[in-house]
Amino acid sequence: MGEKLNGAHGPVKVLIPLGGWSSVDKRGSYFYDGEADTVFVTQLKKHLRRNIEVREVDADLESSEFAKAVVETFDEIMQA
Repeated sequence: MGEKLNGAHGPVKVLIPLGGWSSVDKRGSYFYDGEADTVFVTQLKKHLRRNIEVREVDADLESSEFAKAVVETFDEIMQA
């Protein structure tokens, strides 16, 4: 994933849903594994170009809070 992001030609920002990556593994469910998610995010950050911003959002991927963060980030990129 880091390699793909590093290959982007335009501005890149990555949003991380701290509450889970899907409805199946969201926080509080049997399949949620915050420790594994942390390892993934740590390794991703190590492999990204320094100019790629990573934002951690305290919500699950399918929540309205995460959707709002995505739209706000997209607006920032488009206004730059």
